[in-house]
Amino acid sequence: MMKLKKFIRKMFSTDYRMAVEAKGKIINIYGFNTKQMKGIANRTPNLSRWALYKTGPLFLPEREIDSYVKEGNQ
Repeated sequence: MMKLKKFIRKMFSTDYRMAVEAKGKIINIYGFNTKQMKGIANRTPNLSRWALYKTGPLFLPEREIDSYVKEGNQ
């Protein structure tokens, strides 16, 4: 019964991943609160860009939903 509950919960969950580029390195941040993730990304020193990805319910594939590029870094 617990496996069925876990499967159903996972089937309808939404997960977020934020990829942050700073000093040429990419850092991945995983979470559920997008405002908090954007705040962490914007406080990262030497930030070049970030992109927010979402994996949706019913096992939808990951897709980009928001991004930011610092001016002068294109």
